[in-house]
Amino acid sequence: MDTARHLPRLRFARLRMTDPAVARALFADLLGWAPAHAPDRLAFHGPGLSVEVSTPTDPPATTGAPDLLGWQVPDLLDWQRHCHRQGLSVTDGGLLGPGSALQLAAGETGGCTLEFSERMEGRCAPPTLTSEGRPGPGPHSLAAIELRVRAPERVAAHWGRLLGLPIVRQDGLPAVATPCGTLCFLPAQEQADAGIDGLRMRPAEAGLLSRWSHQRALGRLPAGHWMAGGLRLRCD
Repeated sequence: MDTARHLPRLRFARLRMTDPAVARALFADLLGWAPAHAPDRLAFHGPGLSVEVSTPTDPPATTGAPDLLGWQVPDLLDWQRHCHRQGLSVTDGGLLGPGSALQLAAGETGGCTLEFSERMEGRCAPPTLTSEGRPGPGPHSLAAIELRVRAPERVAAHWGRLLGLPIVRQDGLPAVATPCGTLCFLPAQEQADAGIDGLRMRPAEAGLLSRWSHQRALGRLPAGHWMAGGLRLRCD
């Protein structure tokens, strides 16, 4: 698990929002992500990452863990051994049936549920292609996902060892750098507050986020943050 070719790749996130209409406006209108063709779930496909949104209007027990990050790994059995060597308890589960994915519950990770799978067809869309068959420029990508945790330094170090990814600093707090964006760990006052708390766009898109937020009359928080459907938004 210590070579680059064995590193997991972040491909999927499930997060909570209070309003499905705001979720559609955020991901489809602001970020330009493609809505998933799935009548039973609210999901969007972006560049390298797909997001599923759970809301209070969802039927009970239809979305699974409310906060989840899905990782693609080359060898699921090898990854299971890796987790066991670290003393972690994994459970079997996934969209493709038993044996298709492994999960680490939030109690094992200190932040949110982590899911690992070799196949991501049930979670992610293929890359956008141009008419010439090459990857297209695509919509806006995320710079970072923010997670609230009780002990940011300890949890970030735990994730860094588990995922084999480097620890960096963002605004004085620890973060894990992935090819699809950074995972930033912010302090949570209570364990009930832990989970995916916010999204960061890139600095070049600050004007776009500001105009969109004003058009929707979103409340602005200190340091240029906005709240959209219970999710914190900012530009990195």
